[in-house]
Amino acid sequence: RLERDSFVPQELAPAFCAGSSADVSMYVNGEKITFSGIDPSTPLVSAIRDYTRFTGTKLSCGEGGCGACVVVLSSTPPSNATGPIRENDITHSQVNSCLRPIFLCDGMSVTTSEDRKST
Repeated sequence: RLERDSFVPQELAPAFCAGSSADVSMYVNGEKITFSGIDPSTPLVSAIRDYTRFTGTKLSCGEGGCGACVVVLSSTPPSNATGPIRENDITHSQVNSCLRPIFLCDGMSVTTSEDRKST
């Protein structure tokens, strides 16, 4: 399933986000990465470009209109779900990483344009 992401208003961010730091873990192109001490409101595009070796995701307009920052987020059902995870249980969403705060990506898998396995 591929779903288009909608804008996530900043007011949905937990109150602790402003000026604080957190550890956020995710997979980026199959590599597990933990962003230690990062501001949870940091845009996903900035975290990917500044703290990983993947620089193919670009920041251009910063408003989600140009598509230079689009990545695919993959997530599984909550950990309290019963039974094994099947292929159909995984949700893939196209998101504008310039609009997505990194705290919303904790535990997810991010696929950028550099993922060579998909070509």
